[in-house]
Amino acid sequence: MSFETKFRNLVGRAEGMDKPELVIMLRELLVELNQEQKVKIAGWRGKSSFNMWKVGNTIHVEKYKRDDKDEKAKPINFEIKVADFDKLKLMILDWFQYNKNIHFDVNNTPHIKSTELAEAFYNRSWNNGIFNDRKVHNLYTITLNALDESGVIRYSGRGNIYLKENGK
Repeated sequence: MSFETKFRNLVGRAEGMDKPELVIMLRELLVELNQEQKVKIAGWRGKSSFNMWKVGNTIHVEKYKRDDKDEKAKPINFEIKVADFDKLKLMILDWFQYNKNIHFDVNNTPHIKSTELAEAFYNRSWNNGIFNDRKVHNLYTITLNALDESGVIRYSGRGNIYLKENGK
């Protein structure tokens, strides 16, 4: 159990003890802890990009979406577990290192199909278990976008994953 989780449990216990001063102090400390742990990973560059930051064991993603080109972009928030982010990253690096399920485009550039990676990552079929489950599908594509923003991969809108030269 992480320190952050233990601290949140302590705040919850204090709330049940009818000690409002202690609860206020612990909540203020929790806010300070989160602010100190907040690591800015990337900033919003335009209409389809997003903000990404890490707090404890979670990567928070605030993606911006426009329903119409004349509208102001609206934020949509996602949370990615750092463990899932790292697991997907290692899986991608492993597939490229050992030439597992590698495809080549017209320029002979190696890439992985995101559908094949998702099936291996979630141990489900793409059509019946991932694509049709919007929550899972959105979290998966957001995680790929986060890996792209982190400089590990280039994720194309066509479902191809390319390893960046410095992707480590």
